[in-house]
Amino acid sequence: MYAVFDGITMTYLSEVAIANNCFYLISAYTDFGLLGPKLKDGRPIITIRPTLFVAPFLCHNLHFKGLGDDTILNHEDWRLFGFNPEDTLSEFKQLTLCGEIIMQSASAVIQIS
Repeated sequence: MYAVFDGITMTYLSEVAIANNCFYLISAYTDFGLLGPKLKDGRPIITIRPTLFVAPFLCHNLHFKGLGDDTILNHEDWRLFGFNPEDTLSEFKQLTLCGEIIMQSASAVIQIS
């Protein structure tokens, strides 16, 4: 419906198409283990944590794009994993302990090398 209002498409999806897409999406979430147990009001979506390969790769990628350290910490890509800036800082500390990145932080200041 919003696609029609935004001018992206000219026709509405049928109720059957909407139901099928919902089914496919739920099936994909289930196949990848991203849905929690069935509850009275539905199933919660389980967030995933980045692996020890993904997190440093994303951090390095953002760093070598020329973004500032604070911008890396607050970048929207971290929200894909359900991270807020505090969670991202905690993840960076873990990466530092593993020797993946060099990071210094004090109060609200962060430096990534």
